[in-house]
Amino acid sequence: MTATLTSKIRLFICHTCESVHPLPWFEGPPEYDDTLNHRVTEHEGHLGNLADIDEETWNNKRLRPDILKQIATIVSKPGTASGLGTSYYDLKSTFDEDALVCWKRHNRTTDCGDYMTPKMVLKAPTRGERKELGLDPKARAQTHLCQFCPMFSIKMQRARDGKYYDFKG
Repeated sequence: MTATLTSKIRLFICHTCESVHPLPWFEGPPEYDDTLNHRVTEHEGHLGNLADIDEETWNNKRLRPDILKQIATIVSKPGTASGLGTSYYDLKSTFDEDALVCWKRHNRTTDCGDYMTPKMVLKAPTRGERKELGLDPKARAQTHLCQFCPMFSIKMQRARDGKYYDFKG
């Protein structure tokens, strides 16, 4: 049985004109991403960022104003943003450290038996909040501790070898 991942979209955020444009999800080299390239052309000379978001969350009309407010405080004109906040960076650092400890415990393997297994899923206790906001508490993106591990880079390199990039030199 495989877990169903929630579909994601990307948000093109232009700092210069302070606009946000949803884009479909795209995997592959940026030069083949026609939708993104079109947006970048429209905002030529502007500063911008890409962010990804759960499509169901973005389409929730009750949540979108709060999402846009959060984007405005996090990503605004250079020198005026508050960043993602220390709690985000502290949490990411914790995940990075935990993943490295796990990798070392597995003797720095290049083929981990626990890689992306259900026991490695990180679950935030947000079931109540998701239900309160009208979101399906069960349908949420699956983030694994493995995604913070050196093993993840190894697996991604193997998966993409020859597909998008030539890692053999």
